[in-house]
Amino acid sequence: MRARWTLLIVLLITLSTISILYLGLTQSPTSQPPSETSSVSRMSSQEAREDVAGFLDVGEIYEELGYPRMSWNPQSPNYTVSYHYLGDHPIHYRLGYLKMPAIDLEEALEIASKAANITPQNYKLVSAYFSPGHVVNGSLLIEPTWSLHFVRTFKGYWIWGGFGDYSDIEVTVDAFKGVARQVSKYEEDLPPSNASFNLRINSSQAIEILRSSNIPNIPVQLLRKGAVRLIDLRIARISPDAKNLLLQSPVDPKFINKYRLYWFIILSGENIRNGNLTYPVGSFLVDAETGEVAAATYYTTLPSMKWQTVFARLNYSSAENLEVENMTITVCPKFAYEFPPPEDSLIKPIIRLSCFPLIIENVVIVKPGESGKIDLEIKPINIVSDVILSFEVVDPLGDQGIPKELVSPPSEAVAKNGSSINVPLSIKAPQNADQRTYLVELDVYWRMPDWNHSMLTRTFILLSIWDGRGEWPHPPSQLLTGLKP
Repeated sequence: MRARWTLLIVLLITLSTISILYLGLTQSPTSQPPSETSSVSRMSSQEAREDVAGFLDVGEIYEELGYPRMSWNPQSPNYTVSYHYLGDHPIHYRLGYLKMPAIDLEEALEIASKAANITPQNYKLVSAYFSPGHVVNGSLLIEPTWSLHFVRTFKGYWIWGGFGDYSDIEVTVDAFKGVARQVSKYEEDLPPSNASFNLRINSSQAIEILRSSNIPNIPVQLLRKGAVRLIDLRIARISPDAKNLLLQSPVDPKFINKYRLYWFIILSGENIRNGNLTYPVGSFLVDAETGEVAAATYYTTLPSMKWQTVFARLNYSSAENLEVENMTITVCPKFAYEFPPPEDSLIKPIIRLSCFPLIIENVVIVKPGESGKIDLEIKPINIVSDVILSFEVVDPLGDQGIPKELVSPPSEAVAKNGSSINVPLSIKAPQNADQRTYLVELDVYWRMPDWNHSMLTRTFILLSIWDGRGEWPHPPSQLLTGLKP
């Protein structure tokens, strides 16, 4: 048996040696520069890639609490595209979005961790929020960014921080250039190295303990019936010089200046926001080992202001004998070459292309000589009386030559007792109409029965007369300002 194992080991060593020699002979002596048309470069080290993934491994307890919090969807747009005209009749219309390159979460984590000089051994990702860029009339006003929040860990538990989501480090990453724009660090309050914490009270028990408590200056109704808005588990030190008000508000002085593991709970008053009363909120710390309420704060908001208005939007799912499509055209934004890779970029995400897909959303298509209908959803806000509605079709660009019968709303409608209603719009294309795409503005005038004036709400329809053959007729050139098709 021993001879058999010896022979197997020798064979493995021989194969490994051959593999190493082969790799050494086939490897190019000099590395080639990356192609300008290549996609985002990836880390070559598997160990480093696993290290980045370690920021996401927050542990079972914090996973159950909903961490890390994400807003990243790879299918979401990286750049929204709008047309904005400022004049006597201002127009702001979101046309769609540009599919330009942006780094993903994994790459953002790599950049942020290097910029902040942190590792998964001491820090975990609390939250990651992606914000798309914003293009108006071909100019890039806002670049896409990642906002990443990290928390310091101690023996598997998280330490109370002072940034978003109670984190210790906040890093803003430019998602197009691949660089960290800002690194902010909270002054960490670390427990002594020999400190230990025992989790004996779970989250459900902590809530029940809080509900059965009687705390000075805290309304009993809030404790018994308040909705749980947040529950978290953190190491914290209650102290008069703490930067957080809750950490300055001990229920019992014995907790002062001691590092403890706490359940952090926020309760808010139920069924009060919609009335004229104030909105109560309470924050609490429940000791995760003893179950004692250690700290509490309470405040009330001001009475809510009732803003009255009427929203109007198309219900695209209601379209009959019409097509509603997302159309794609290729455009070349004028700013594409304004962003060469910066020298300090940790990852080189730039794709040296000047043209990108533009996804134009919710295009309503009617064929020449055909008709259909689509509902306009009317939603009054904070209005309890009848709302009288009237409608007008307008050419927002002034020179499109929109056929008169293309969009026909009813002359009037009434939203009874402020309830939402669907108003049908008739769409009809003349038989001999030019195949074009129009931006149509629908003005909704609304008033109460006792008013002698009307308020205005506007909505827009991107409407194509097209038989579906050949190339889809592009939108008016004004909408593509700065985006050369």
